[in-house]
Amino acid sequence: MKSAYLKGCIGLAILLAMFAIGCATTGPPIFGAKGYSPGPVPTGSSWVMERKDTGSFGSGSYLIRNKSLGEQTWQGKKVYAYDSPDGTLLVDFSTTKWVAVLRGTTPIQINDPSLGFNFPLWVGNTYTEVYNFKFPKQNQTSLLSKLAGDRIYDICNDFAF
Repeated sequence: MKSAYLKGCIGLAILLAMFAIGCATTGPPIFGAKGYSPGPVPTGSSWVMERKDTGSFGSGSYLIRNKSLGEQTWQGKKVYAYDSPDGTLLVDFSTTKWVAVLRGTTPIQINDPSLGFNFPLWVGNTYTEVYNFKFPKQNQTSLLSKLAGDRIYDICNDFAF
């Protein structure tokens, strides 16, 4: 009788522990899936991606060739550079967030703060950020406020904002 009672108590304790771990909202889950930053692409690597435009960008499908230029310094900050026909994307070395886009050495867009995800991501994770996009050539600044979290439904494949 004591043995059955003890087994029941242990089973209940395990069930409660699993429930508590699964419902924790203060940080990433201990055992659940998390999405981490992919990190920088190795220098010299190249890849092709397909861009499909609709709506205000027109419509069509385009192949864009990209190449990793490796580690560089921009405004005293360590960045990775990725070259494409649209310009050179500068990515923060430690966070992989987008710092700026250049044409040659001229900045065409500067993101303040750097644009990107707050890794690690997990289902239920939420954060709010406000971005300023500076377009020096046009002497303009745009503001974007992004609330992420409720719409992160599959951290492995799809991100919806």
